[in-house]
Amino acid sequence: MREAKTVVSAKRRSALIAGGGIVGLACAHRLLQRGLSVTILDRAGTVRPPSWGNAGVIAVNEVEPLASRASLTKALRLMLRGNSPVSAPIADFRTWLPFFIRMAGASGSARFRSGTAALTACMERALPAWREMLDEIGRGAMLLESGHLVVWESARTARTCLTAWQHADTGPASFRAATEEEMNALQALTGKRPCGAIRFQGTAHISDPGRLLDALKNSIVSAGADFVAARAEVITATRQQKATLIADDGSSHTADAIVIASGVGSGRLLQQAGAVVPMIAERGYHVQSPVNGWPGEMPPIVFEDRAIVVTGFESALRATSFVEFARHDRPATQARWERLERHLDELGLPFGSPRSRWMGARPTLPDYLPAIGKSGFADNLYYAFGHQHLGLTMAPVTAEIIADLVLERSSSIDLRPFDIARFSKE
Repeated sequence: MREAKTVVSAKRRSALIAGGGIVGLACAHRLLQRGLSVTILDRAGTVRPPSWGNAGVIAVNEVEPLASRASLTKALRLMLRGNSPVSAPIADFRTWLPFFIRMAGASGSARFRSGTAALTACMERALPAWREMLDEIGRGAMLLESGHLVVWESARTARTCLTAWQHADTGPASFRAATEEEMNALQALTGKRPCGAIRFQGTAHISDPGRLLDALKNSIVSAGADFVAARAEVITATRQQKATLIADDGSSHTADAIVIASGVGSGRLLQQAGAVVPMIAERGYHVQSPVNGWPGEMPPIVFEDRAIVVTGFESALRATSFVEFARHDRPATQARWERLERHLDELGLPFGSPRSRWMGARPTLPDYLPAIGKSGFADNLYYAFGHQHLGLTMAPVTAEIIADLVLERSSSIDLRPFDIARFSKE
C-alpha cells in the first residue's frame, strides 16, 4: 500500500465534503458562501446517483414520514401481490428483514407525529432555500413553481385516493380539483379522459436535474472549491479528536469540518465512527427518451394507479417508478424496466426512441427521516444523508443546517429527530 498523503487546506477554516450528489454539492455551495474553503471527495461511478435520476419534483407536500402503520400495511400488501410497484428480493432477506422490523418499530403514532413536525419545518423552508441557492448561482429559471398533477385512471382509485389525500397533512402545499382545461389536456396527452385528477399548488420541479448538477458543480469550482476523484473508505480520529478520511487511492484527507454526504455509502463510514446506521438501498428505476410531443407547460404527473411519475425536462422525457428494497450492489432487475415501458405504452404517452434505462439507490433509514447533525466521534465530523425520496427537495435546507452547525450558529429547525444517535437508543 502506498504511503498516505495528508491533504490539509492552508486556510484557517476548511471543509471536506465526502460525496458529490445534490446534498453534498449543496453543502459545499453553502459553506463556500459562508467563507470556508471547500474540497469535495467523490469518485463518480458508472451509475449516476439518485440526484441525477429522480423525477425532479420539489415535493414539499411529503411531510408525513413513510414509516407509518398505514404505509407499512400498504407496502406489505403490495409486496404480496404480483407485479407490485414495491418489492424485496427473497435472496436479500438478510438486508431487508431487519430494516422492516425497525420500520415497524418506528411507525408508532408518537414517532410519526414527531417525524411529521420535523419534516414540516424543513419543507416550509425548502422552496425559499431553493430560490436563494439558484439565484446565487445565476440559475433561478431552473426552478419551475407550477405544482404537479395526480391522476387516477379508475373511479375506485379516484374515490379512495382522493379521500386519502384529503386526510393527509401536505405541509406548505395544497391541492384542488383539476380544471376542465387540465382534464382536456390530460385526455389529449393520453387519448383517454382520467376518472379524476388533482393539481397540487406550492410544489415545484427542476427544469433538468442533470443540468442542475452541472451548473452547481461549475459554480462551486468557479468559487474556488477543489474536486478530488476519490472515494472515502476509512474514517479515523486523532488523539486531538479530529477525524481524517482515507480514500480508496490511499490518500488521507482532513479539514476543520468533514461532512459525510455519500448517500448509501455514508452508513459504512458512520458505522466506523461508532454509529448505528440501519440504512437500506431503496432502489428506483427510470426510463427516458428525447422530448417529443410533451406539452411544454405540462407539470410533472403522478399516475397513482401505476405508481409512476412522468416529468418533461429540457433534455428528456422521464418516467420513474418502483421501490425495491435490496443490496445496493445487486444487479438491476430487467423486468422492472420492461414493466415500466409497458405502462408507458399502455398510457399512450409520447415516449419515443431511443429509450434509456437507469436504476439508482436511495439511502433510506427505517423512520424515513434523514440523518443530519454533528457526530460525537470527532470534533470536526458532521453528516447529512438518508434523505430517501426527498434528497432533491431537502438539499438546500440540509446545507443551511450543516453550515449553521459548522459555524456553531443556532438553527431554527429542531435537529433532535435527525440525530443519528436515535438508532443507538432503540
